[in-house]
Amino acid sequence: MQPIITPRLLKPEEFDLYTSNWHELVHGGNSDALRDIFTRSNGVQNYVYLPKEFAALWEDKNTVAIRLKFVVAPDDAQSGTSAFSIALFGIDESDKPISDYYYLAGVAALRAEIEELPELSVAVEEAVIPFDEAVKWIIRWNALTVEELTLELFYSEQGPLLGYTYPVDDFQDAFSPATQPNAALWLNFVLHEPDPDGTTEGGAPLLFSTVLTLNTIPSGDSPGIIMLSRQDLYYDISKPCPPAC
Repeated sequence: MQPIITPRLLKPEEFDLYTSNWHELVHGGNSDALRDIFTRSNGVQNYVYLPKEFAALWEDKNTVAIRLKFVVAPDDAQSGTSAFSIALFGIDESDKPISDYYYLAGVAALRAEIEELPELSVAVEEAVIPFDEAVKWIIRWNALTVEELTLELFYSEQGPLLGYTYPVDDFQDAFSPATQPNAALWLNFVLHEPDPDGTTEGGAPLLFSTVLTLNTIPSGDSPGIIMLSRQDLYYDISKPCPPAC
């Protein structure tokens, strides 16, 4: 089974069109349109991925952060249909793009399965996000039904989410243990509390975000696996866009 979107470079005009598609959707108030671009045959899409060939994105010495912009991009195989993905580019200390091209994350045809691995006696060093916190966020998104997927999950206090900005170290550190030729970074979809202290008092809405983990390129008819293990590292100290656009 071919991916819905093959990871590739985007020209500036493609980037502008695909980000504009997301902007129109998230400002349009139509949750049905949102469900259309996230729905797979086995449930709600739960990740996008970047193969190792895209490591140049975070290896440029002038890159201080990676900016993620949400996009609605055309399906590779089915003409007239689209899917949610993420376009990425590096920025320098002046908040300027490093290059005049962008990276489009890949989208698999099937959502990944969740697998909780048994704990081993020795855990790896603490990542940016504690294991229990990362698992809570990942499970929240994966528990969503298609009907529960609404635009409210993409609204922060600053307005509709257009993306996130990550410190470049997150990408470098997440990918550094990679050894296998089919290694890939997965941006796992999550729902987290917008409050810095991790509470939802007063009915504060949950917010869509991503958590970086090292995984492999999805292939064939396999849905892929999101492995929840204390031996894995989880990264997300990203800033939402807006305001960090």
